[in-house]
Amino acid sequence: MPPILGCQSFEQAASSYNWTKTDKKYVQRLLEFKVQADDVMHRQIRTSRGVITRHDLPNSGYMNALLRECIDRLQ
Repeated sequence: MPPILGCQSFEQAASSYNWTKTDKKYVQRLLEFKVQADDVMHRQIRTSRGVITRHDLPNSGYMNALLRECIDRLQ
């Protein structure tokens, strides 16, 4: 997603992209979730059961704001 927004990383997109005030707060919350997202991706290679559940996911509104901006940029 960062290249769609003209950024090199998600961290750069969260801090430097010209978000609306509300969307910037949403994206900052997604950035805070990055540790859990990395854990879910890397835990797949382990033999033990994962500890992250769907209840640990961020609010879907945060993701929807990010996706809406990406769709707008691609149109």
